[in-house]
Amino acid sequence: MASTTRDGPALSHVRVSARKRLPPYSLREDQLPASLAAELVKLRRDVTSRRVGGGKAPVRQTTADNYVVVAKYLMGWYVHVKLDGWDGVTPATVGKCVGGEKEAATATSSLEGLSLRDAIPNATAEGAGLAIEYLQWLCDVRGIAPKTEDFQLRSLIAIAKWLYGRGEAVVDGGGGSTNGMHSSRLAPIPTPLSPHMTLPHLHAQ
Repeated sequence: MASTTRDGPALSHVRVSARKRLPPYSLREDQLPASLAAELVKLRRDVTSRRVGGGKAPVRQTTADNYVVVAKYLMGWYVHVKLDGWDGVTPATVGKCVGGEKEAATATSSLEGLSLRDAIPNATAEGAGLAIEYLQWLCDVRGIAPKTEDFQLRSLIAIAKWLYGRGEAVVDGGGGSTNGMHSSRLAPIPTPLSPHMTLPHLHAQ
């Protein structure tokens, strides 16, 4: 039987954790510029739709939702850390997007045209550099668990394949379209965005 303390519940019922709650960094819905919001809608629609003559089978809605969540995380890191210089751990009250609602509204208009292509600019290993930097930041600064790292990595791979792994047109940050890169162009490239890539490999990049 669990023992109780004079001033509180049984010690066996108290969850002990050394992890400090860190400030959120993902872009919220009210912070998404129209360009990125439209891109995420298309991402969700494309990966859950069966296309005539298409390659990979559509994914479940929950999987597509996970891709969108990771996309918001990636772009939140890109805006807050890469563009705004936030350290990722200090509670922020100023900046382009990390502040209150008024600041967020200003930031949304200033980020118009933002696209996933800003963080994953092309299908080469060099184009994956920011995504790899984001993963390294998650490990070094945010202290994510290996399971979370794997979840983020696999979602980033799916996003990159959606952007560049097909021959059909995909929406760009400005609301237009651009031809994607065929998957055959991706295969021979030793890109860091590989499902078999582990943390030691990331350090070696």
